[in-house]
Amino acid sequence: MASGSNCPEGANSTDCLLRALLQSTNGHFGEYNWDPIAFGFTVPVGIIAALFAAFTIYQAVTTTSRGSRKCNWRAIGDWSCQTTKRWDWHDLCRISTAQTPILTTANIQRALKLESILYRSDQDEESNQDDEPNQNAEPNQNITFIQKISAFWKDIYRALRGPPRQKSQGDNPSAASWLGFLDELNLVYSDMRVVPLKVKIADYLPDDLLAVPAYGEVGFIVAAAAAAGAYSWKVDERSGYPTILGRSFQFEFRSHQTLGTIGSFIKYDYRLESRRAPTVKQLESAFLQSLGGLKVDWFPSEVFKGEQDNNHRLFDVLHDSASNLIFSLSRHFYARNHTCQTRLCMCWRLSYYRKDSYHLMWLLVANAPPRPPVIFPLQPKNPDVFRFLAFHSRFWASLGTKHSFSSVDSDTQAPIIVKNMSWLTLKSPKLIKDKDVFKVLEFLDEQTGEKERAQSPRSGRFDPLEIFPEWFENPLQLCNFSIVFEPTVKFLYSQDEFRAWFGSLQHLNREYFRILFLLQLIQVDLWLASRGEDEIVCEAISLSTTTLALLDMSSALSHKPSAFPMSQGTQSSRWRELETRCPEDDIAVGHFETLQLLEDLIAEFKDLEFYERDGFFPNSFKAKGGDHTHMTPTEEQNCRSLEHKFETNAFLLSSLTHFPPHYRSLYAKHYSDQVDTLFRALSNVLETRYTSIESNIVDSKGEDSKRRAPNDKSTGEEIRDALIWRCILMGMLFSTALDNSDLLSSGVWERVVPII
Repeated sequence: MASGSNCPEGANSTDCLLRALLQSTNGHFGEYNWDPIAFGFTVPVGIIAALFAAFTIYQAVTTTSRGSRKCNWRAIGDWSCQTTKRWDWHDLCRISTAQTPILTTANIQRALKLESILYRSDQDEESNQDDEPNQNAEPNQNITFIQKISAFWKDIYRALRGPPRQKSQGDNPSAASWLGFLDELNLVYSDMRVVPLKVKIADYLPDDLLAVPAYGEVGFIVAAAAAAGAYSWKVDERSGYPTILGRSFQFEFRSHQTLGTIGSFIKYDYRLESRRAPTVKQLESAFLQSLGGLKVDWFPSEVFKGEQDNNHRLFDVLHDSASNLIFSLSRHFYARNHTCQTRLCMCWRLSYYRKDSYHLMWLLVANAPPRPPVIFPLQPKNPDVFRFLAFHSRFWASLGTKHSFSSVDSDTQAPIIVKNMSWLTLKSPKLIKDKDVFKVLEFLDEQTGEKERAQSPRSGRFDPLEIFPEWFENPLQLCNFSIVFEPTVKFLYSQDEFRAWFGSLQHLNREYFRILFLLQLIQVDLWLASRGEDEIVCEAISLSTTTLALLDMSSALSHKPSAFPMSQGTQSSRWRELETRCPEDDIAVGHFETLQLLEDLIAEFKDLEFYERDGFFPNSFKAKGGDHTHMTPTEEQNCRSLEHKFETNAFLLSSLTHFPPHYRSLYAKHYSDQVDTLFRALSNVLETRYTSIESNIVDSKGEDSKRRAPNDKSTGEEIRDALIWRCILMGMLFSTALDNSDLLSSGVWERVVPII
């Protein structure tokens, strides 16, 4: 170091110091201290410091991409494979673009349909492999090149599709609530390859969102939640959106300051054993039912085959008048020889113009649903539909039926509906538990084919339901559940009493009874399926035609009473006299005027069977089998009188036959033979009803007010009673479903909202 004496006086001290330092280091720049100990510590510290510096730089780069954590596997599950990331030199950060599904009813139905096709294809291939006699045989040399290419691409698609239908693990939840909702439906990424995707830049989403949202149609959310076991939809009066409640989950809609209305799924009880997830068929059925759609291939498949097959497989109860459906049943029997009492199945012209504005036909021919319907936009609450059906039966219209089965106990004798029937007096449980509902749902899935039946016989019983599988193995024997038959009679005679009883039950008890309603319906369908096809369809046509005619007559009387020229009572008044003696709880109370006026109308055309349309003069009549040039004066007068009656009663004939209004008189004349057939069938119904009321009057005065209906039933009468029973059970199932008609009409159903 330079001393102070080497620095000239008056010079800069700093300059002197620098000169001294340069002199001391001169010639020593190439010398280094290679001490091994110092080197061993310095090099690792430098490497670690470099790694930390590199990690800090990487972290700084990645943290600038705010959306990366919202679209990774932890956030949106398997849909993260659709996420793309790119570097933006302008913002010096990575931009994450995610793709999430658009969940609408149409999109999911298309995906489920493809899944069903592939599943059936896999099943067929497995069965073909099992049926192959020699596994070591040489491959088939007849396979074409196109078939090989098709099989190759199918294998590629299956490889991309991944393993079918695997639920995610409950202990590995995702940040997106919509993944939990799909998990509740047993829908995974591999099932939804064809579902359209919504592209969203994750970096520009609001900070309070943990994951990229999916987009869902409100209607899909409601229908899918119904299939998953939801039981309540309380619509908020302010927003118009429902709050959906299930046994262990809820789905709610709320307002977001940036996204507007959003949906959120909450699974709040993972400890509760979840019921089996809905199958593809059950999901499809729930989607159809939410829009009023039903399948109608319950009848023998040949009935609905033809050019318009697609128009009849699905039936829209909200917009379809059922005219094609009714005509299809009649067309099936046109020019076909079979034993028939009413011959209404041959009257195809009556069915061609027939419209069902009372929603009777789908009760009669629609398939039994795979699960009890939870939502349905149309409630069969018109009691006249079921009462006029009962007019055709000595059993259902008997007061003995009402008095005997309005309250069922262990001493109640079995009803006589069909000859080969077993009466199962099940106890009505006071408390239903979750496990009981699970067991019955599992048993129901076995009966509907949604689950394979157990190979070994079940041990024990469904306690407290006491339902045994062998009851459903013999289709020739109809099992009648006593605790179901009691509410059936209540529903027929007083729907208000039925609704009061059903509303007083706890939620699980209501679900239990609805499952039993469906099991009883399956029993009735099994018995009907064992009958002859001709008998079933013929009785269905006759029953629907006459019931709709009674409903049309009652509607015409209430809307236009002046159109009834017989209202002055010029004909027989036996119904008016019977009304004064009829018991107050008879099913015909309130309809005596309709029955009287219908009988008067039939009496006006009592001679119609002796005359027919004149071939030379289409608007005129002639004696049947005779010539218009050789009629007696009496016959000519009767023909003129008959023509006048057709003109006078044109409105009523149009109401009963549904012929076009402008040609109602002309059409009635052209098809007078079919009008006469309809009048004869209605006359038989009136006689059955009159005899039943007389019997009810005798029963009400006697000591035994619970006298059962006679068991001298013909095969046709048994089938008719079973069809009426089926309609009542269908009405009970769908009238206890929640009504979503207001949600459909409000416009909320079609809205698509983000699901966080």
